[in-house]
This record gives sequence, C-alpha cells and structure tokens, in this order.
Amino acid sequence: MNKSTHKGHCQVCGALQKLHNGTNEIYNHGFKRSGHYGYWTSAQCWGSHYEPIEISNSIVEESLRRAKVDIKMYAQDIEAQLDMTDPIVTKKWHSDSQKGLTVHMAKITDISDDPEDPFTDNQFEVIWEFLNGDTKSETLTGSEYEIKEKYCSAEIRRIEFKVSKIKSYITRQQENLNNWVAKPLIKI
Repeated sequence: MNKSTHKGHCQVCGALQKLHNGTNEIYNHGFKRSGHYGYWTSAQCWGSHYEPIEISNSIVEESLRRAKVDIKMYAQDIEAQLDMTDPIVTKKWHSDSQKGLTVHMAKITDISDDPEDPFTDNQFEVIWEFLNGDTKSETLTGSEYEIKEKYCSAEIRRIEFKVSKIKSYITRQQENLNNWVAKPLIKI
C-alpha cells in the first residue's frame, strides 16, 4: 500500500486531510471515535473521496445549496416554535441513554388541586418523549402557556444559533468560490 505523500483541504468542511496517491482524492473523514464505551463512528463528511479545494471547487456550490436548504428547514422549525405547535427542547437527563437527546413534549396535564384558583400557579405534569423511545415525567409550576413558552423560547434560541453557524459557513464557502484558484498541495 502506498503511503500518502500530500494533504489538502476538504471542499465541504475545510479540514486538512491526507490524499490517496494517484487520484488525489481526500480520504474518508468526519467520523469520531470514543474510547469510553467502545468504538463508534458518526456519518462521514460528504466531501470525502473528492479532490481537495487546492485542486478543484467542484462541490462547493453543492455545499452552498445544501446549507441554504437547511436554513429553510430551520425557518419552518422556528415558525412551529412561535406557534407553539411543536415544543421541543434539548436537555441533559441523568440516564446515559438520554443525555443530550432532543425530546418532544408529548403530553402536558394540569394536576393542580384547584385549577380555578387565580392566586396560585398551577402544577402540570409534563411527559417528555425521547427519540430513542424513552419517556420522562416532570412536574412544573406556572401556566400551561408559560411552560410551553419557556421551552419554545429555548428551542428558538438553539435553532437560531445553528442558523448563525450555517450562515457563517455559507459566507466562508462563497468566499472560497469567489476567490478560488488552483494551489499546490501540502507535501507531508
């Protein structure tokens, strides 16, 4: 097997990666490894197996198109949050299988002693449903609107943060496209 002699930057993620000898395609990359609970991988960067930006800009436009589609999708998610039609929130729970997962507010039930008493906050039992099928119950105090609004606002902030990252990515990729010239590869 021939060792890689050069490196180049991925057209999609910008990571500096080794190249296959002969084809100058970037090695498979984008996966993560964890030693705590065994070995696992995430999805590979779809810029793997393409030439680096030093040689070609053939998939930069596609990466821009995909990013713009993602922004439209997130705009719909924000609209659903503003309508409070789909309150979801990312939380860390105590169970390892639930940490950092997105959950859906599957059910909210008024469990107050006297729901009609205007001087006390009502208590609600909220059933959270995780993507992996787990559920968790939580008792919250306030009005149903306040509870939903709190989680919808948090979700909107999370989505807006993602959108700002995507917009930064679009700006970088557009600059790559506008200023692209062939450059020499990096010798290892």
